Amino acid sequence: LGGGPTTPSTDKLLRRPSLAMRDSFQQLATQTAHQLEDIWDIVGIVPEERASQLADLVDRIAAICHEKVDQEEQLADQFRKEIAQARFEWEESCAVLRIEDEEDPLVKMKRDPSVNGATPGVSLQSEYEVMMGRLEVVRGRMEVAME
Repeated sequence: LGGGPTTPSTDKLLRRPSLAMRDSFQQLATQTAHQLEDIWDIVGIVPEERASQLADLVDRIAAICHEKVDQEEQLADQFRKEIAQARFEWEESCAVLRIEDEEDPLVKMKRDPSVNGATPGVSLQSEYEVMMGRLEVVRGRMEVAME
């Protein structure tokens, strides 16, 4: 039997993730198919059962892929929720402190294309970091005002 699956280099995954995944999945599928064929030949599994087992395997792999996408969508939703909460607190704090010249940090960030470097658009992580940074400044002002 062949060795375990090989994983693509981190560099390849960072540069071309869809191609790296495709290549890895193709290699994994080929290795697995050969290993299963060898075992099934030894055991004497009929073609119909082999097809059924392969279909089941593909379904299980698809379920894992869907689960990963769902996890990442939940992460994005969590970022959106926390950004909205931070923005609300920031707006409320600015109103309490009567800070009227403070521009919404996310509006400012989205207007400045240099903020995100080479990445098109503004990432949720960048929005979160900017919003939390401005919120911390306003929280500090609130503490001083309450003294």
